[in-house]
Amino acid sequence: MDLSVTNAWIAVGAVSLAVIAVAVVAALVFVVRAARAVSDSASRASEAIEQVSRQVTPLAAQTSAFLGDVHDLVQQLRDTDTATTAAVERISTRWRQISAVARTGLWPAIAAARGAAALVQWIAGRESSRRDTVDDAAEARFAYEGGEQVRSGAGR
Repeated sequence: MDLSVTNAWIAVGAVSLAVIAVAVVAALVFVVRAARAVSDSASRASEAIEQVSRQVTPLAAQTSAFLGDVHDLVQQLRDTDTATTAAVERISTRWRQISAVARTGLWPAIAAARGAAALVQWIAGRESSRRDTVDDAAEARFAYEGGEQVRSGAGR
């Protein structure tokens, strides 16, 4: 057997093993760098999230306080609306009661007073003090236009 061929194959195996070892070391270096980059990115993202959280926390507290104030205001408005509606209902009820009293009690009293006044005037023999001015004006116009001869004597 020839050992030179075997030595050549051992050399090829050693070179290929060295190439594989270098490739593995290069891959390990790449993976370590990638892991550090991912770790740095994750820590930067975590810091950014914490910074945003620090800035948003006061805004969230102010928003919560504002919404609490709005809720209180809405509750006050509901109470005011309820009170106003109740007041309007009371006024409406009283108005209906007053109208009913006026229709049933006041108007007949006014009518009776007017009737009594008319009766007193009739007994006294006085003419009604109210004259219809529209009829007087129409009669004057009729006489002015020459209709004096047509007017009946029984007019008024």
